[in-house]
Amino acid sequence: MSDLCNCGDCNVCTVEWYGERVNTNLQPKPEANNLPYVKDLVLKDMEDRAEFGKAKYGMYLQPNNGRDSLIDTYQELLDAVVYIRSLIFERDGK
Repeated sequence: MSDLCNCGDCNVCTVEWYGERVNTNLQPKPEANNLPYVKDLVLKDMEDRAEFGKAKYGMYLQPNNGRDSLIDTYQELLDAVVYIRSLIFERDGK
């Protein structure tokens, strides 16, 4: 079985979701449009966030700054997962 399987039955192309097997390959290919390039949006967000951090902490984020970056990242990702799950519930009602 390859990573490109689309049988809808195996563990490669399906996941368990609330007691149902859900085909993960049902997403269509992305279609081009006239909206902004997401990379540009992300770069702008990063620039804005860096300036926010500098204003809040008086400096840009630097390595070896006395904090544990791994723990900071893990905690931020936990927050992100909570927000994502909330969005899924709001969209799907489950």
